[in-house]
Amino acid sequence: MIVWYRRSGESRQPIAGQKLRRTDRLEQLLVDTKSEISEKEFRTAKLEAILNTAVAAIVTIDREGVIDSINPATSELFGYLASELIGHNVKILMPGPFAEEHDGYLAAYLRSGVKKIIGIGREVTGRRKDGSTFPLHLAVSEFEANGARHFAGVITDLTARKRIEDSLRIAQDRLQETLDLSGIALWRWNRETGRIIEFESPYARMLGLASQAKTLDTPSFLAMVHPEDRELVAAAISAAREGQAYLVEYRVVLPDGAERWLLDKGWFLSADSAGQELMLGATIDLTSQRIAEQALEVSERKLFEAQKLEAIGQLAGGIAHDFNNLLTVILGNQELLAMRLTDEKDLALLKRSQDATEMGARLTERLLTFARRRQLEPSKINLNAQISEMIELLRRSIGEDITLTTNLAPQLASVRTDASEVENAILNLVINARDAMPNGGTITIETDEHSVDDDNADSRLPRGDYVRLSVTDTGVGMPPKVLSRAFEPFFTTKQSGRGTGLGLSTVHGFVQQSGGLVTAYSEVGRGTIVNIYLPRLDEGPPDEAPVGFSLSVPTGSGQTILLVEDNPDVRDVARKRLDDLGYSVIEAETGPDAIEMLKARASEIDAVFSDVVMPGGLSGYDVAHWVLANAPSVKVLLTSGYPDEVARAKAAPLPSVRLLRKPYGRAEFARAIWQLLGS
Repeated sequence: MIVWYRRSGESRQPIAGQKLRRTDRLEQLLVDTKSEISEKEFRTAKLEAILNTAVAAIVTIDREGVIDSINPATSELFGYLASELIGHNVKILMPGPFAEEHDGYLAAYLRSGVKKIIGIGREVTGRRKDGSTFPLHLAVSEFEANGARHFAGVITDLTARKRIEDSLRIAQDRLQETLDLSGIALWRWNRETGRIIEFESPYARMLGLASQAKTLDTPSFLAMVHPEDRELVAAAISAAREGQAYLVEYRVVLPDGAERWLLDKGWFLSADSAGQELMLGATIDLTSQRIAEQALEVSERKLFEAQKLEAIGQLAGGIAHDFNNLLTVILGNQELLAMRLTDEKDLALLKRSQDATEMGARLTERLLTFARRRQLEPSKINLNAQISEMIELLRRSIGEDITLTTNLAPQLASVRTDASEVENAILNLVINARDAMPNGGTITIETDEHSVDDDNADSRLPRGDYVRLSVTDTGVGMPPKVLSRAFEPFFTTKQSGRGTGLGLSTVHGFVQQSGGLVTAYSEVGRGTIVNIYLPRLDEGPPDEAPVGFSLSVPTGSGQTILLVEDNPDVRDVARKRLDDLGYSVIEAETGPDAIEMLKARASEIDAVFSDVVMPGGLSGYDVAHWVLANAPSVKVLLTSGYPDEVARAKAAPLPSVRLLRKPYGRAEFARAIWQLLGS
């Protein structure tokens, strides 16, 4: 017997009878069908809601590539209505190259018979209804419906993202350009391993590494650091590993030998995902700055030296001026006294005093030359001839235990310079060489010609042709610190009382004034060589030495001389000399006094002998200008113990007016007056 159960709640109730079986089965079928239809409707509604609200465009196509559905986002993205896309090939949404290839690509895929996701994460280009194109992200999957294969594509517009990426790339490029221009490079350093784990090309360029280099270990890095800075950098790295701040300035030596100044600064970040503690760092290239600072330091040092020399020169010039006035008085009175003495012993004593006065005059000359206050009297000379004339004097000056040799170039070109200064320079160099050889040795004086061109250019010596005078000794030599100060004024290594420290500085001063250069090279225990370079002259023979004057002193015949001098002692000795020489003298203390006398007595006055700088507001040149303008028949002779006064005089110098330097001897003074009057 068969029993049927009717569904009632959670249990089935048995029903007896054959007649009810068919009705029960039909009822059950209707219930199941209704449930299935409701579930499909729900899924369909849910899917439609998702598609309609999705931001991304969603397109489905059949195996022929024909669009069978789209969501609203597709219309919004591509600008087509649904009716304009459904039933059309999906190529309508692709630009030319992709549209032409799509059908063949799809057919080939279908022939393969392999079911798979045919593309996820592809970035391609889409085409809107208006013909414009844009970047998009396309994810394509395959599904089967009613026994047919279909494809669904999810499309995301990348326009905004690409715009942001482009902006970021531009910003990064600009940041990198800024870093490059500022000389800053970034890097990351691993605290545990001590490796610079990442850096870009600017850092590689700073270290002279290949542009593709990205990492560098600490030993290799330290090997690039300048040996003098290596310990400092190693200590900074060790301190950074212990957690201290990393800040260090150092030099690196590039593969080509060039040096570069760098400044490193780093700070620790929190550990990364791998648990590594990283230090983010920056390196600044200070090379240009350091070069500029060094150049500025050199300039400041040169400026300081120039200012120091100027100050010393002013002091030396002032001392020389006053000293020359004193020497003029001393020398003048000595000469006047010599004419009155007859005892040989007294004359011998006076001669020694006169020699000392002349030595004082030469010392003053050196002071003025060193201070570049004395005006040189250049003439065309031949160094070989000048050296030859001095040989005997030099041999007497150095002693018997020192050998003096010469190596003079034949046919040596002439130079234009002050002959007395050349003589003084040679004597100074030979005396210095002698003092450097207490146990004897050899001094060699050489001459040759030297040219400076692009191949052997020396920044200290302009290009051109020179005559070189060298003095070499085999003495004790100078250590570098002493050599660096050899030409410094008042610097000497000699015992007190044996050197003034003006010898080489005087040589340096006169050579510079002559447009040349003086250099020195020395090695301890091997000797010293000093080279003097003077510009070469090719035209004509050397100037002839002036014709000597007669031993007799020319005298006057009663001519009237207006003597203008503010120093009473100098004025007194000058008056006595003029009286002794047979001239009539009128005295004036200042320039204004002299002009007043000239106004009143110009017809009586034959010549004016005046100091240059005087109180009262008028210089000797002012007096000379007045004379030339108002009493042209009156001759003018000026004198000064400090030639720089000429440049400081209010009135412009007159080239036609001769200047007699103090101190001057009786014979020199007599000849100057005699020549002035045209006798």
